Amino acid sequence: MTALAATAANAPTPTSGLDFSRVGVLVFDPQGTTMPFMRDALRLVGCRRIVARRNIAQLPEDLDSVNTNLVVVDIDKRPTETLGLVRDIRFRRAGSDPFVGVFAVSSGVQQSDVGPLLNSGTDTVLIKPMSPESL
Repeated sequence: MTALAATAANAPTPTSGLDFSRVGVLVFDPQGTTMPFMRDALRLVGCRRIVARRNIAQLPEDLDSVNTNLVVVDIDKRPTETLGLVRDIRFRRAGSDPFVGVFAVSSGVQQSDVGPLLNSGTDTVLIKPMSPESL
């Protein structure tokens, strides 16, 4: 168990009493580097229904089977394919909820990249490294 996970297990959630325990979160991280931190950070804010995937082909099916409310995608390794999935979500070609929240996570986003990221349908861009508070 990481130090962050240990803290998350014992600390009250910093979310003003909001209950995120029923929020379904789907995390896509093809490299697996963000996944442990993301799980710990999501647990820290109270999320308990977290599914993490490294294979993008699994995501369209998981969107409905996991009853997803939030999608967190790491775009560093496969940006074109990942942002294509975000567009598919928005146009109901993947999943049944085009309004599901989508956070893009990246370590190499330049100012000029933010516009195309948001135009793909991404709601928020998080820059690595990040803190749990940024969620």
